[in-house]
Amino acid sequence: MTRIYKNPKVYTFRPEKEPEHFEISTKGIWILVILLALTGLVYFFLFSTFFKIKNVYIVGAEDLEGKVSEIIQKRLAQKSNIFLFSDSATETEIHDNFSIFSKVKIEKGFPDALKVELVKRQPVLICSCSGDQFLIDENGIAFKAEEEIENLPIVEKDADLKVTDKAFSSGFVAFVRELWENFPAKAHLKIEKIQVPETDFVIDVYTDKGWKAIFDTTKSCAKQLDNLALILPEIGDQEIEYVDLRLEEKIYYK
Repeated sequence: MTRIYKNPKVYTFRPEKEPEHFEISTKGIWILVILLALTGLVYFFLFSTFFKIKNVYIVGAEDLEGKVSEIIQKRLAQKSNIFLFSDSATETEIHDNFSIFSKVKIEKGFPDALKVELVKRQPVLICSCSGDQFLIDENGIAFKAEEEIENLPIVEKDADLKVTDKAFSSGFVAFVRELWENFPAKAHLKIEKIQVPETDFVIDVYTDKGWKAIFDTTKSCAKQLDNLALILPEIGDQEIEYVDLRLEEKIYYK
């Protein structure tokens, strides 16, 4: 008897997949929190209005306050945040535009204020050189001022100067000031002009009599003036070219 076999059906069973779950680790959460916190802090300190400069106090500018304020406002239009505002760059710009200020100091007052402290140079003499005139302070620094200054000694010098250059030593300035104050009383003469012939160690002082007195600016001004007063009676009405007072022990005139 013949057996007949049929192909059996084969059934396969696939295990059901469990649904996938996206899990965030505790470490990841903390990193996200920190990033958000840092972003918030950066925005608060650099972009919020809390640290935007709203008050500017200018001290010592006097008649130049408006022009100084223009420079500061221009800077604030670029960066008004108190952390981003460059006080040093603003100080430099003010100093470059106004040589009359010997001191420019900007202080930040948190959260929203600036204090601009300015100190003006005080002119004590005038330097005339290369067809231009500069005011000179007690330290010998050259500067310019908008207002005209009168009744100051004028020293002629062959030099190329620009503002904030050191035109003279402080000792030279002190000598000229003392000379200017005491010459008329000691010599009973008027100073027509003061000239630096070569170096600042020597000055020629031209009088209204047509002759000049030669002074050594490194020596005592008072002593040289005393010597001039001693020799003037001997000179009298003579027509001379100069009186050389540089040697304190001897006086020469020609």
